[in-house]
Amino acid sequence: MAKDDTRPEAYTGLSKVYQAQDNTEKAERLFSDALKKQEDNIELHRACIKFYIRSDQKEKIPELLDNATSTITDELPEYVVKTPKFSLDDGEDYDDVQQLKLTAESGNKIYYTKNKKKPTTGSHKYNSPIQIEEGDTTIYAIAVNKAGIPSLPVKKSYTVEPAVSPSTGQYSTAQEIEIKVPDGYTAYYTTDKSEPTTSSTKYTGPVEMPEGETIFKAVLVNAKGRVSG
Repeated sequence: MAKDDTRPEAYTGLSKVYQAQDNTEKAERLFSDALKKQEDNIELHRACIKFYIRSDQKEKIPELLDNATSTITDELPEYVVKTPKFSLDDGEDYDDVQQLKLTAESGNKIYYTKNKKKPTTGSHKYNSPIQIEEGDTTIYAIAVNKAGIPSLPVKKSYTVEPAVSPSTGQYSTAQEIEIKVPDGYTAYYTTDKSEPTTSSTKYTGPVEMPEGETIFKAVLVNAKGRVSG
């Protein structure tokens, strides 16, 4: 390294010595310090990636490449994994339970969490749409290629505020049923299991929940007469 500090073999050799001494942290620092000074050294980046694979720290590869220049990432495409795509936009309030679909590049697997923790290959494996229930939900997801290299995690948060509250369920005391009516809309409802129309009871305020089983159905109608589901 003293003779030529650009040669990746020197760092690889010394990192293996540190690993043999159970000092993986020192081995990683060896690469990170060198890469700060040699941002355009493609082979040194490659050697660092192989170190992460060798030390079972593949989750650090996307972080390394995210901070690298496009020159580096263009030369190391086999280690660049695109993040999963979400079918629902975040930052928007929904008034009903949603189905979230995740997609990744062909051959890549997807893993996700719903507990606000970053996902790993030990997290839930995505096989079918994720149910976004009422309330606040945060989904973290990664894509993983065939070599086990992950993407950066993607986080999206969703809020489902039902148009009708309280939610479906059993209640031991009388409740008031409320409909969230947006500006410019009128709500109509039924409690006899029939489908509501503009001829049904117009909602003007909270409705007393009667004893026994009640099927409460409601629709929203805008100024042009268009009826919601």
